[in-house]
Amino acid sequence: MSFKRFLLTALLFTAAAFLAAGRALALDVPPLAAPVNDHASVLAPEVKSRLNAELLELQQETGAQIAVLTIPSLEDEELADYSLRVASS
Repeated sequence: MSFKRFLLTALLFTAAAFLAAGRALALDVPPLAAPVNDHASVLAPEVKSRLNAELLELQQETGAQIAVLTIPSLEDEELADYSLRVASS
């Protein structure tokens, strides 16, 4: 194997390892068990309950789905990237 081919292979392998490590360090998407998922504990229980009821009623009446997710921190992850991962999970 030529030195250029070896160097290119090593570079690609290193890049793949960094990408895999970045994904492993990404913030986990919590399971969405209800329309309102308050993992940061910022909503009062009665507010969370009322929102859940109203959002479930909206879904039953119109088919529209709205979800609320609070998390304690994005841990340096970009909001747009995390939002897309949440929406696709």
